[in-house]
Amino acid sequence: MKNNKYIKAIISAVIPTYIYVAIQVFVFIITGIVFGFYFGNQSEVEVIQNKILENISVLMIISAIITLFIFKLVDKRDKDKGKIEIKKLILYVVIGIILTRVINYVIDISGVSQFDSNFKQALNIIVNAPFIVQILGAGIILPIVEEYIFRRMIYIDFEKLFNEKVAIISTAVLFGIFHMNIIQGVFATILGLYLAYVYSKTRNLVYPICIHVVTNIVTLSIAYFLV
Repeated sequence: MKNNKYIKAIISAVIPTYIYVAIQVFVFIITGIVFGFYFGNQSEVEVIQNKILENISVLMIISAIITLFIFKLVDKRDKDKGKIEIKKLILYVVIGIILTRVINYVIDISGVSQFDSNFKQALNIIVNAPFIVQILGAGIILPIVEEYIFRRMIYIDFEKLFNEKVAIISTAVLFGIFHMNIIQGVFATILGLYLAYVYSKTRNLVYPICIHVVTNIVTLSIAYFLV
């Protein structure tokens, strides 16, 4: 029985993230085929790859919207029962902003980001997009999808299989691993702990979504206007 519990946990963690990544790959492939018809034959593979890279932020937004739509259709988990309290929401958001600013400051002064090539590549994808696309994608849509996956689908399953503490820690670690590089992984794990904690106390996904969205927008705005 105990082994079955762990197998269910692995399945709960893998399936939503796998579907999300699979949809991204599908969108990229379809886009490549469309560009292939537009730009010519197979000799233009490099041109097609460059066009996909140029539009990768938009493609990720499209993938995220499709993913959220599918998950909303198939998700049979209980609806959130927590009420939204504006004062509490603002407090949690402000704490989230302070937390992310502290993490970013520590990362900046440590200089460790210079040694993580995967982080640099991920950062370039974001900052090379027009600012409105950055806000729409990394600032709003992607955080909503990530919260739905990690703080709803995976969190609820883990809490039912184990307990609240295991759900908070596990989803935070998985959230960090999902980002696929050390810098963002550490950042996402720490933020994920806070987001999962907030969800556990409020039982309403609106709280972690607002925290994630606002902190991302603040970070993107600082990087765009002040750096």
